[in-house]
Amino acid sequence: MSLIEKLRRRWDDWCGDREMEQTIRRHLSENGYYGNTATLSRIRLSAVARPGWVQIYQFNVRARVRIEVGDDEPEPEAVYENLHGVLRDDARERQSSRSTKIRVMRRPEDRDELFDRWSDGLIRTRGAARIRSDDAEMSVASSNDPV
Repeated sequence: MSLIEKLRRRWDDWCGDREMEQTIRRHLSENGYYGNTATLSRIRLSAVARPGWVQIYQFNVRARVRIEVGDDEPEPEAVYENLHGVLRDDARERQSSRSTKIRVMRRPEDRDELFDRWSDGLIRTRGAARIRSDDAEMSVASSNDPV
């Protein structure tokens, strides 16, 4: 991979919002994954409500599944899952714990369905359609890969 490609990929996967990134990682940790080591990618603002208080993001994440074992059992082999997520942030409720809602799914179609419900009546960005088409291509490619 050339330097230019690496830089482009790094720029594409850059979140730019440390608080949001930590919120996603905390959600993963609370739901059976190792959130601190998860690889977040393609975090994109996909819909917004005027004047900008409500924002909806779509993202992809590759996370290791947390498998509970006893103290005397050997560590099992690592299992990773490719997940597709939606994050809804309402800045008006920032002081409460309800300000950010996050959902992660295994199938991009499930994420698209939730995104359609959450973004109903909001202004959608042009990038939202691109994320969906890219995910469809990724699903086809990964389903052809041997497990």
